[in-house]
Amino acid sequence: MKRNVKFAIMKYVPDYERDERINVAVVLHSPEDKFMSIKIIENWRRLKEFDDELDINFMKSYLKTVEEQFNYNLINSNAINIEDECLLEKMTQFYINQFVFVISSISIESKCEEFLGKLKDNYLYYDSDKKKRPSKKDSIEFFSELLRGKNISYELVGAKNSLTGTYDEKINVDLKINNKYYKIINFNDSNIDTYFPTIKMWMMNALELNDKKEKLVFIINEQIDNEKINVFINMLSKYGEVVKLSEFNNYFI
Repeated sequence: MKRNVKFAIMKYVPDYERDERINVAVVLHSPEDKFMSIKIIENWRRLKEFDDELDINFMKSYLKTVEEQFNYNLINSNAINIEDECLLEKMTQFYINQFVFVISSISIESKCEEFLGKLKDNYLYYDSDKKKRPSKKDSIEFFSELLRGKNISYELVGAKNSLTGTYDEKINVDLKINNKYYKIINFNDSNIDTYFPTIKMWMMNALELNDKKEKLVFIINEQIDNEKINVFINMLSKYGEVVKLSEFNNYFI
């Protein structure tokens, strides 16, 4: 049975002027299930690399406090109105300066713990060992669940209904929504330098589709702290639209 829930992505922003940010936690609240829980970042090395001026021990202690606050249990049940539909907004409104919460509403069929695990897998992607990270198929299934939760009609695009380019070659996109085609691109820290030929190929694909009056949207996993990601985004933006992973769920509002 579907239930209305809200989830939040907690971002660490060391400097607003530079507008650099990294996901450090995900929270899920379901009033109907009387459930609220949080998953925080565990890859502290990655966080330290993102901000080499960070006091990592202070951050560990601070996020431990946040974890205790957002895990609903017998200890804090009297202090939290778990059935309040605006609970996440009320609990996060006092976080300012270096922390930002991006809150989304959705309907889910999954068990809360299961869906929270999917949120962690996708928004804290590099917390998991390489072999346990979501596959391309897992990512598509996750995006599909988000779309179903917002009652947005979509079509999976596979080999049988793939697009064709100028020379009748196949252009393998992933989703079609409201007459736009979507391509998911997950970058990996270890092989970021190898993506230039792929990005150039997708620039050409987007250009060819523009000539056919077809719109291409790129869904980018932007969790990598690498300046080349911004270069890739600028390259793709010349001929297609770019949506960051963390913005995807609110893209259709």
